[in-house]
Amino acid sequence: MLVVQFKSLRETTLKLAAKDERINELKHEIDSIKREYDLINQANNQLHIRIRELETNVNSYDSVSNKSSLTILTLQKDGKEKQEQILELQSRVRTHIEEREASERKTEALQRKLQELFSQLKITVPGDFSQPTPASFDILITKITEICAENTTLRGTIVKLEDTGRSFDNETKANRATIQQMANQLHVYEQNTVSHHLELDKMKAERDTALSEKEAVKVELETIKARLDSVQKAWQNTRGELDARETKYTSHESHVKQLENDLLYARTCFDTFKQQVGQLLSDNYVKVEPKEDEIKEKIHLLMQSSKDRGVIITNLQNQKEQISKQLQEQIDLNKDIEKKHRHTESHALELEYRVKSLDNDYTTTEVYRENLKQDKVKFLHFLERLGSIMKIENVSNELGYELNPDVLLTRAEQLMKLERDSIVDQKTSIYNLQRKMKQMKEQMENKDLHLDLLRKKVIALEEGRAAKTDLEREIDDHVMLSRKMKVKVDHLTQQVHDLKHENIQLKAQITDIQTLKNRINEQEKEIRRLLDDVNKLQNSRDKQAVKISTLQDKIHSVDDEANRTLLTSDNAVRNLSNEVRFLKSSLEQITEREHR
Repeated sequence: MLVVQFKSLRETTLKLAAKDERINELKHEIDSIKREYDLINQANNQLHIRIRELETNVNSYDSVSNKSSLTILTLQKDGKEKQEQILELQSRVRTHIEEREASERKTEALQRKLQELFSQLKITVPGDFSQPTPASFDILITKITEICAENTTLRGTIVKLEDTGRSFDNETKANRATIQQMANQLHVYEQNTVSHHLELDKMKAERDTALSEKEAVKVELETIKARLDSVQKAWQNTRGELDARETKYTSHESHVKQLENDLLYARTCFDTFKQQVGQLLSDNYVKVEPKEDEIKEKIHLLMQSSKDRGVIITNLQNQKEQISKQLQEQIDLNKDIEKKHRHTESHALELEYRVKSLDNDYTTTEVYRENLKQDKVKFLHFLERLGSIMKIENVSNELGYELNPDVLLTRAEQLMKLERDSIVDQKTSIYNLQRKMKQMKEQMENKDLHLDLLRKKVIALEEGRAAKTDLEREIDDHVMLSRKMKVKVDHLTQQVHDLKHENIQLKAQITDIQTLKNRINEQEKEIRRLLDDVNKLQNSRDKQAVKISTLQDKIHSVDDEANRTLLTSDNAVRNLSNEVRFLKSSLEQITEREHR
């Protein structure tokens, strides 16, 4: 549509140029005819002067006849020259008559068009244009003069508009391509935004679940910490008790060892005592064997000592029973600790499963982040292309700043300002041309008044003459020529009206151009709106990236806290397992010693 309108604009501009040339040629012809008419008027004046001289000098007929013969000769020469000029004028008149016939045909067609135009003007132009009356013509002429003034100004703008139209055509093509690309990209961005919104909803739900799980884990960790604190306190208490018991046990063990040593020593002493008693009781003659009967006193003494030792042994047995009860209690505590350890291991497995799920979520978020980076690269490529289309690339290379939507908007505003300045210059040139047209119109009106005065004078001279002479006939011929010239001038005025009508058509085409400009402005508004949408998408994408980074930071913090809790729980469990093993080994050693 734009290409067809620009082609029609070019054709109309070519027609206008041809018609301007035709108008200039007709103006030159009118100037030449006016010069000839001035010469004819001068000749008429001379003839009038000569006629008056002839009337005053009737008595001097001879002298007048001589003078008249001379004047006749001169007039014959002038007549021949005028006849030649008349032949030329007749040829011109014939051509003009042909043009007049063609123009009459055109006028008939134009009258039809004029009727249609008045019917259309009734709708478009404010005013009484129901029928082509003189008043309506006067109104039309005033409006046409205004339109002609605007047309003369707009002619200069048409050339510029062609260049701007070409540039706009290229820009519209580029804008169409960019708009198509932007529409596709917007479709992709909308799909991405929908998917991102869905993913964000999922992430929000997962975040909420993760936060709830985190709170539950925190509560569990606090309970575990409280339990660990209580276990550690109990462990410290049991350890203190164990230390005290170990000290007691070592003291008892040392005491038992001393008792065992004492027993061994007592046995050896008893054997030696028996032998000594036997040796003491025996003599060279009687050998007393170590027997009870023989050594009752010693046995009595030994029984007393054994009674004492029996009391000590009962005390040790009581202590042993107490220690076995305490060990049973410690074993129960260790079983409880093992149960807690198993619970912590199951909880640690659950935390590992959650960590794995969070790692999977993190990988998915990384994939989404890479997709966002690719979208960002595509968007930057789109900005670079748009900058190259708007001729910002050279400026960015010279000034050394990166492309962003603000720079593109400033460049678009600069282009709009330049277009407005060019329109203002065109308006000033149109106003100057309008002033020149008004001056030319005033000059034409003055010339028309002068021609009317000359016509009145010629009519008065024709009425005053009763007898026509050859000279008067020549004068009448000149008057006819002047009338023909008048007709020609009327024909030229008709052509001027035709040109005004064509100017109206051109103005209609200029209104089409203005509609095109409005469309281009609407397209520019759409481009700005699309840029605003792209900026909003970029802001939403940045916000999503910030949210994803915050979620990643939260996930890392949760991972770190989970790892810390796992490490602390593992360390605590290891310490508890080591202590349980130590207690088990110590209990086994005690049981072995008791069995011994």
